Amino acid sequence: MKSRWTFRYKANELGNLNSFSHRSRFVAKGYSQVQGLHYFENYAPVASFITLRLLFALASIPNFQLLQYDVSVAFIQSTLDSNHPLFYCECAKGYEDRRKYVCRVHRHLYGMKDNPRGWSQLFASVCTDLGLTRLKSDECVVSNSKTRIRKVQPNLANIIEATAHVPENDRIYSDCSHATAILIIASYVDDNLAFTNCAALAAEFEVHCNVKFSMNAGRPVNWYLSVKYDRDPITGAVSAQQHLYIDKLLKKWGIEQYNLLPTPFPQKADENVKELAEPVSIYDDKLVKEYQALVGSFPYLQVHTFPEISWAVLVVGTVSRTT
Repeated sequence: MKSRWTFRYKANELGNLNSFSHRSRFVAKGYSQVQGLHYFENYAPVASFITLRLLFALASIPNFQLLQYDVSVAFIQSTLDSNHPLFYCECAKGYEDRRKYVCRVHRHLYGMKDNPRGWSQLFASVCTDLGLTRLKSDECVVSNSKTRIRKVQPNLANIIEATAHVPENDRIYSDCSHATAILIIASYVDDNLAFTNCAALAAEFEVHCNVKFSMNAGRPVNWYLSVKYDRDPITGAVSAQQHLYIDKLLKKWGIEQYNLLPTPFPQKADENVKELAEPVSIYDDKLVKEYQALVGSFPYLQVHTFPEISWAVLVVGTVSRTT
């Protein structure tokens, strides 16, 4: 398999560059991989947006917090298992006599098609070793709870009971004021969220993970998946906004000066949609692809912060498939 170096700048959530923005990586040209020869499966699950919204809603419970963990170079942390096909990669550019030698691949590299799957399996195994249990409703969410009475699996039915306050002498952890200490981890590729009411449980998770790979200290969530979250320190209320994503879309498509509308689907919009669905004599493939690209950017707003545009997205999306 061939390889190459990549050099790029990585901007922060606001689009700004800093002294840590320069990134260089040795990557494999995974497009040359053949399924069944170089890999068997490449599916890697991620936490659903419904689960993430639920966790952010639960973060409004008093004395609970949401922490974010980033893993350093996550996609090269997992090694190839014994069942993985044996193959080699050409040496990196700049290596002496790189044309005479090849490197045997022992771990996943950036660019490999089964790379995300390897990282997903590694992270799942690390969580299992710590005693975290995978949820049946979402396999990218694991949880653990500790109480003096019995082991409680956190769910919506017992979350109120589990968050009841207890006297300090009866606490299982001194920093947990609830009857049950809860830790829930949601994984979206290498961006992990921890929902907990116990700093000691979060610290145990952090120490355990750093034995296998490098993970930064947990910090309160500010930006996650291009969504900005704010938590009121008094009421605990959590708000989410995607103004930067919206501004980027408006600028990309040149519609910054368009007038605002009071509703997501204004009056007489049905007539405009019907006109779009009618057959045309001249088919502009470029225009159709641009329209589909614009419509395809709306669901990310819909599932995160603007559920009220669901009907409008459905209507314009139907037109994009029939145009």
